[in-house]
Amino acid sequence: MNCKKCGAPILADVKFCTECGESIEDVEAQGEKILKEAEVKQQQPVIPEPSAQAQTTVSPPLPVLNETKKETKKEKKPRKEITQAELEAPYSTLKFMGTIFLSLIPALNIIFLFRWAYGWGVNLNKRNYARACIFVILLLIILVAALYVIYPEFLSGIASLHQKMLNLLF
Repeated sequence: MNCKKCGAPILADVKFCTECGESIEDVEAQGEKILKEAEVKQQQPVIPEPSAQAQTTVSPPLPVLNETKKETKKEKKPRKEITQAELEAPYSTLKFMGTIFLSLIPALNIIFLFRWAYGWGVNLNKRNYARACIFVILLLIILVAALYVIYPEFLSGIASLHQKMLNLLF
């Protein structure tokens, strides 16, 4: 056997040409691949091309006016693959300020906080912030409920204290 690149004689058990350094296995693998492709092409039946005279155009069917609309399933877009580096990237100050601003909107803040805390593909810093906010909100709800059970006038006392402070200011 001879090298395909330089033509030098090669022993049977050698993987590289001793003259030029060409990989013998790559050349053999490429040759085998070409032979297999040729065999597959020979085994496939030859389908004759239709002549230009035989080609006809078919128009699509016209829609029926009284037919009910059929629901079509929209294809879901595949989720973007998020790397671990993107999840652990530092959260910029501007993004953090936006997160805080969105968490101040009444009613929507609960939706946003749960989405950030338990959603897929959320930055780890934002996820931890959202989980901490949910924890603090639950802790405050439990604290107010406990104070109301222990001291029922607690809420009315806060309202009267608030009114007294407003009277002092104005």
